[in-house]
Amino acid sequence: LLFLLIDSSQYLNSNENQPYFIFTNVSEVFYVYLELIFFITNQTAVLMICYHGFLFLSSGLYRFVCEQDEDGNEPERWERLAALGLAQTLIGKRPDTMLLVDEMEDLVAGGSTYSGGQRSYRRAGSKVFFNRLLETNQVPVLWTSNDVYCFDPAFLRRMTFILEMPEPALSQRRALWSRLLENQDITLPADRINRLAHRHPMTPGAAAVTVRAAKLADIDGARLDIAVRAMDKVLNYRQGDGDHDGDNVQPDLALTNADTDVVTLAQQLARKGAPRDFSLCLYGPPGTGKSALVRLIAEELGMEVVQKRASDLISKWVGESEANIADAFRDAREDKHFLVFDEADSLLDDRSGASRGWEISQVNEMLTWMERHPYPFACTTNLMDRLDKAALRRFTFKIGLTYLSPDQIALAFDRFFGLAAPAAALRMVNLTPGDFAVVQNRLRFLTDSPSAADVCKLLQQECAVKPGHAGRIGF
Repeated sequence: LLFLLIDSSQYLNSNENQPYFIFTNVSEVFYVYLELIFFITNQTAVLMICYHGFLFLSSGLYRFVCEQDEDGNEPERWERLAALGLAQTLIGKRPDTMLLVDEMEDLVAGGSTYSGGQRSYRRAGSKVFFNRLLETNQVPVLWTSNDVYCFDPAFLRRMTFILEMPEPALSQRRALWSRLLENQDITLPADRINRLAHRHPMTPGAAAVTVRAAKLADIDGARLDIAVRAMDKVLNYRQGDGDHDGDNVQPDLALTNADTDVVTLAQQLARKGAPRDFSLCLYGPPGTGKSALVRLIAEELGMEVVQKRASDLISKWVGESEANIADAFRDAREDKHFLVFDEADSLLDDRSGASRGWEISQVNEMLTWMERHPYPFACTTNLMDRLDKAALRRFTFKIGLTYLSPDQIALAFDRFFGLAAPAAALRMVNLTPGDFAVVQNRLRFLTDSPSAADVCKLLQQECAVKPGHAGRIGF
């Protein structure tokens, strides 16, 4: 039996003296529908009642279907609210049914703005009306939204439970890209799939659209990055850790000249049962591979890197930089990510030289979180001498990286260019892996088959422009 209570004055635009209709079975539903259509054939609301009535005859999860009006056009806010009220009334208090309201922004969001460090909200419609709607629903309702920060906090406080659906983790993204590419018969090697997962943290829906677009455009696997980068740019997704790497060096321990045995250290940190509440400070000249080394350690641990730069955290509003720092640590803790602060000297500058209160409070916020963060994090800097002394004491490991040794220079010539290193290159004292990456990129525009002498000349030019060095050769 179906028990339905319909207030005709609310849903059929009738006068207030109209009686309620109580339907006790499906036959009576048809009978009353026919009578209603006979007496008020000009009321389009009858069609909506019929539609919803038949929709709710069975139990389960029902999507809130008012996504268009009776003419097939986009609905107004009041139309969606009226349909929600009708659905609540038709379903009643059935214990096996709930509603799904998609795109909550349509009903309540008017946007938000910052002014003087405070967030203000512009809402659509009456606040008190929507508060009561959330407080008095007869049927469980699932609300979905892409951005809860545009809602008034009063609405969020009335939600029984709030669940965030974050970006997929690195391992999930690998599996996602593999499945989507396989479904579209696009073949990519495992290392390319791993690169996609690292560099493009898309949601499943965006990734699926991108792969379908590549298939329709007949883009092969080698050029899939074109479609992926286009989607990244339009949707403004944050780039993966590869694009945040200031050194622009691929992880290669053989080209890492550190004062610590990083191979042994990475193995010890990744061993089963090893504690994870450690911190790293990697310092040295630009291009020595500090960020690349962090990524390699994170890969050994099976953790995804989330890299933050000063531009991601420092705000013009007093107090907001501290809030951004806290959010970065909090998100890394919740998602179990390996947090990396690039150019950390901007965040941990020595407080003894501070002249403003916010400079001190910013460092204090960093120090507080560094002490209690339960997962690995790292800071990289080219200016070790500028870091606050209290910050240095809080790092579990401090690893210094320096220029390549002659043996590493010879190895870099082979790795980057497949060439033997000339004697002049082996005597250069301030080469880094980043210099080789820059020269390799430049040669793409100059020649297809560079000689060792060509490479050596370009490397000398790179060394000559470094501060404090004249690119000298020899001892």
